[in-house]
Amino acid sequence: MIGARTASCYRRAAPEDGPLLRLLHERAIRVLGRTGYSAAECESWAEGLLDERYGEAMAEGETFELAFTADGRLAGFCSWRQREILALFVDPDLARTGVASGLVDRAEAAIAAQGFPRIVVGAALSGVPFYEQRGYRVDERHVWTTRGGLPLEVAWMSKDLLRPRGVGPKPESPLQRLRRAGVAALPGIISNLERDRFSQLALEDAAWVDPRGRAVGLVGPPGCGKSRLIELVVAELRARDRKVVTLRIGGLDEETVALVDADGYFSQVLSPRDVSSLLQPIVVLARAVFDVVVIEATVPTGMDQLALSACDLTLLALQPTSEDCVALMEAGLMARPDQALMLKSDSDAETAPMLARLAALAHGKLAPLMVSSVTRQNLPAVIDLFLDRCSGEAERRHRQARGWIVSAIQEERGRYGLAYMEAHLRRLVDDARLSPSHRVRNILDAIARQTA
Repeated sequence: MIGARTASCYRRAAPEDGPLLRLLHERAIRVLGRTGYSAAECESWAEGLLDERYGEAMAEGETFELAFTADGRLAGFCSWRQREILALFVDPDLARTGVASGLVDRAEAAIAAQGFPRIVVGAALSGVPFYEQRGYRVDERHVWTTRGGLPLEVAWMSKDLLRPRGVGPKPESPLQRLRRAGVAALPGIISNLERDRFSQLALEDAAWVDPRGRAVGLVGPPGCGKSRLIELVVAELRARDRKVVTLRIGGLDEETVALVDADGYFSQVLSPRDVSSLLQPIVVLARAVFDVVVIEATVPTGMDQLALSACDLTLLALQPTSEDCVALMEAGLMARPDQALMLKSDSDAETAPMLARLAALAHGKLAPLMVSSVTRQNLPAVIDLFLDRCSGEAERRHRQARGWIVSAIQEERGRYGLAYMEAHLRRLVDDARLSPSHRVRNILDAIARQTA
């Protein structure tokens, strides 16, 4: 068994090493690949390896480095071309003995000697922890179709070769830069998303798995007092050193919708179609930067239900005359909120009929809350709603992500694409390591390959 790296011997591969490489390659995939993939996926990955393909790759400029034990047994191999590591496989019996590290050391030295400032690798999920320990960062995840035809998720990773490990400050990640810039960075990001809704996948992935805060939706009919209530809530949250942003979604006319920061830092005008596809990534990114993302929308405009679909908590602001909203909920035509807030009430008698109907809709879970922006009645309770995390938020976000994905696939590929996704791509749908946008892109790619 190989112990220290100095006990290994290395040499460059030749075309006649093809059979030796293939046998180790297949065994490493089937055994070590199981830490990241199912048995069926590993079999599909190992399928179709040919002895002669290794020699063909060498002729095309791919360099293969072999590691051997002292008794001449092949312990592993690594291949690269220009600045990219293309393969790294180790005999399963010799895993975690320094073989992989020794091979990558030699690959990195060879790539650095060619003057490349950065090294990249398309890593299998089973290899991501190894590369992360060596200072590589995940830049993007995507789906690769195996030789056997199954889609496998892999990670594009990179490492700066000019800065020795442990020397100097670590470069800021895209998410760290976004958090430092705050709301000032959002206009540029939204503009990029308008041009290409998949242009920010690496940033969305980082934001999805590392949310800082929560999104709270406050919707209500025109003139019910929701904007004034939001002003009071935001002021109080900021007084408590919370970082807050408000996205106001409302029809400016029949064709446009605006998103406006609470302090007026920016105003972005988007078409309703763009809002329907971009609200989800915008909320994912904002939730990773701010402690509270307040989403304000007017009901019933059509956009209110879209806004609520992106929230961790939904609040409905009403007044005693808001008969239409209650009727829509009673008819099942409008989503029920997590909490109803009764505003602009002059007397208990005036609100009693509405409160009774709301209580019936809530099934006794959350009684309607009487709130006054003038006397500040129950304002502390409303503040607590914005700050208190619910036990089921993770599951709620999972359901929301699935809803967004289903809607996007149905819009892009129709019922056939949706049926194919449900039958063959469930793992891609439920992959919580990726943002919903990234999962949509991977699913669309897989469907496109299947129909090509």
